[in-house]
Amino acid sequence: LLREHEPEEWTQFPEEPGTRLGRYAHAFANNYNSVCYNPENITPAERKLLDSYEGWTSPVWRDRAALVDPTGFGYRYGLTYWTYQDPGLGEPWLTDLARNVRPTVFNGGSVPAAQVIAGEYDVVFNLGDVFGVRAQRTGAPLQCTSGEYAPYYVWSSALSSDAPNPAGGEVFVDWLFSEHGQLALQESLAYSGRRAGLPPVVDAEWWDFRDDPRLIDEQLVRRNQSALVDTVDRLFGGAVE
Repeated sequence: LLREHEPEEWTQFPEEPGTRLGRYAHAFANNYNSVCYNPENITPAERKLLDSYEGWTSPVWRDRAALVDPTGFGYRYGLTYWTYQDPGLGEPWLTDLARNVRPTVFNGGSVPAAQVIAGEYDVVFNLGDVFGVRAQRTGAPLQCTSGEYAPYYVWSSALSSDAPNPAGGEVFVDWLFSEHGQLALQESLAYSGRRAGLPPVVDAEWWDFRDDPRLIDEQLVRRNQSALVDTVDRLFGGAVE
């Protein structure tokens, strides 16, 4: 279904395993998974708790928190990383989160992000940093942190093998991977462009970028997604949105 095409400026992009599929698909952007909070409604000591995943499970967040469940794609896959890729966390950590916090669960980030901004919740777990960037641009009170490292999900482009305008598709993909295309992506969608040398999309003191970001393993997601959704439903009571 896909046609081979390598973007003209692909050499300017990092090639971690999992960020390309042969000469068919290439990652052009990513989102980081995080916990986002209303800085007007938490104390400095509570803010410090959010820098560790153990702090996310503190009883101090009980009845103050929301959670984005792992259904869907993209930033929602953060729970997959913390449950299946980090041997120090896993289901015991998820159980602690449910026991100590009992957040309200949503199957997407837009509604809980808006509710944190409005002060209806103080924090929302498993939200993409993109919401914090967009809030920062409008002056809304929503900030984010990645915890002890930054799991991230990549977005990729590919060309259809039977596209009606193959040449036009190649022109667009080549532009998307150019410096101009990457800057436009960051300005319009607030996704993090992956091209080397770009200014950070998150230009704020509240985002403490980690030295060891962790790519979410999409193969692992596919193997465990159904079981993780069932586990979240069992521990937290299912999505409400």
